[in-house]
Amino acid sequence: MAKKKAIVIGRNYGNILATARALGKAGYEVNVIKIFEKKPKWSSFLRSMRPDKYSRYVKEYTECLVGNRGEKLLEVLLGMAEKEKQVLFSVDDYAVYLVDTYKKELLNDYSIASIRDNDKSIAELMNKEEQKKLACEIHMPVLKSVLLQAENGNFEIPKEVAYPCFVKPYMSIPGTKNLMRKCATRKELDKSLEQFLKKGAFKVLVEDYIEIKEEYSILGIRTNEVVCAPCVFKAKARGHKGRKGVAITGETVDSKRFLPFIETCCNYVKALEYNGIFDIDLAEDTDGNLYFFEINFRAGASIHVFTQSGINLLAILADHLLEGTKIDTARLSAKSGVTFVSEKVLLEEYVSGDVRRSKMKAYLNHADVCFIKDKEDPKPYSYFKRYYIIAFAMRVLYKIRSKIRK
Repeated sequence: MAKKKAIVIGRNYGNILATARALGKAGYEVNVIKIFEKKPKWSSFLRSMRPDKYSRYVKEYTECLVGNRGEKLLEVLLGMAEKEKQVLFSVDDYAVYLVDTYKKELLNDYSIASIRDNDKSIAELMNKEEQKKLACEIHMPVLKSVLLQAENGNFEIPKEVAYPCFVKPYMSIPGTKNLMRKCATRKELDKSLEQFLKKGAFKVLVEDYIEIKEEYSILGIRTNEVVCAPCVFKAKARGHKGRKGVAITGETVDSKRFLPFIETCCNYVKALEYNGIFDIDLAEDTDGNLYFFEINFRAGASIHVFTQSGINLLAILADHLLEGTKIDTARLSAKSGVTFVSEKVLLEEYVSGDVRRSKMKAYLNHADVCFIKDKEDPKPYSYFKRYYIIAFAMRVLYKIRSKIRK
């Protein structure tokens, strides 16, 4: 019997490692394609780290400099095609975008996440404004927002914007998380938009601002026959600057608490006509109201805590795609109260000065599941630990640079 094969594509080594381990533990032969838009500079050591390369579950590790349009990735993927179909997982938004761009060329050789209507693209659904429009149509609670754009160096703030507000990119692809922020007044919003403008023409969403009590993520899968979302976690600590919205630490939550909302989320994914793995972000305000924030058409590193807790969503989906294995949703029940830590995000927070060393140690010591450290797959963490010394030196340089700028 031929071995089941999978290809994992992405830029984020934490996401790649979580996906490779989930598939590898389920018996898949995993090949990784690590993509770079540009070659990392020597000073950008955090971007050039490769702990995923040393996982026991990764058979072949290929690095691909994709450039502006990604034709090189298509060339690599077609070169890796075999007689039997392989399952292909994109682990971050940029990888999702690139693979979706070339889906017609890839569908003969790979099983990939896709929209059932081949004339539609996942890239279109990554538009946060369009996501919210559809959410409103199925009566999912969302925050009121205004789409604001600038061209030729000019923009105008509509009168209907309410304050305080929160400004963020309308799509994740451009990568301007570090510019997301609360604006208490029109003057603050104007100043924030000037920062966006420095990066060129822009489109942003300006949302009503709420005081957030908790932030949750719901993970699930959709096929032609099944849609289910059995995995829920809440973020206990989130990142800063370019890591805004990314969990440093978190805890799995009993999905039964969210059953009505999860049912609505499943109906939402059906309405999108999307097949694949998904991650829906929610926020709960101080009055206990839940709001839909966005949907991601991939799984992040947080999928690892559920794999370790007994629900291997990625393998379940892969087996269905390649072998038609029936998905028994009644047996998918995630254990609640399992805590986790992302060493990748934590290291980046430490280097930038947003987390103290004592806090960093506390996070690592009190987590049930680590995203990189794994007794069954120790080499990635052995590699990762080498960078703690470099991180300390970089933190010192970061502090000096910050003082000079002041």
